[in-house]
Amino acid sequence: MAALAIVAMITTATAAAQPATAQESPPIEAADLTTSFQWSSTGPLIGPKPDANHPVVAVKDLTVVRCNGQWIVYMTTADGNGAWSMVMTSFSDWSQAGSAPQRFLSDNPNLRGWYTAAPQLFYFAPRDEWYLVYQTGPPSYFVSKNPADPMSWSAPKRRAPTAPAADSGAASAAVRSDLRRMKDTPSSRNSASSRDIHESMVIN
Repeated sequence: MAALAIVAMITTATAAAQPATAQESPPIEAADLTTSFQWSSTGPLIGPKPDANHPVVAVKDLTVVRCNGQWIVYMTTADGNGAWSMVMTSFSDWSQAGSAPQRFLSDNPNLRGWYTAAPQLFYFAPRDEWYLVYQTGPPSYFVSKNPADPMSWSAPKRRAPTAPAADSGAASAAVRSDLRRMKDTPSSRNSASSRDIHESMVIN
């Protein structure tokens, strides 16, 4: 009897150790796509605001953050001669976006004479700093403690001494990828939430 009991125990343990057979899910049937679509849209929310020193004709590449009760927007500008630069604006509600003043980054002495375009703005909690990454050859960025003040940005800093073997867009993307990884750390996310700062949204 004891021997039979031992055999039964071994058989039970062996059976328990075997993985359960996965059950197949029922097939999912594809639904027909609708044949008509509808949507509504306002007119442009933000447009170019040229002045005597900045004859801009278009804006694009918006990067938007929410900070201290304000929407802060940085974007690329283009003038009639094909020159590119950046401008920023801020407002508390999107209904004010079209009338809000715009400030050109080329007025910042640290940035005067530099090519800047295609910005992406975000906050990095471990250093309590804001970063503005932009499209360029050698991967570069600006640093500030106050993104609402375009005059507060540092001179361009290089992420690498030379550009990678790719075009400037790829160089910019490489820096953005590195900085996104930093931004996704728990300390960065938690601190950003406590300061009413939302993740940047890029519209290209």
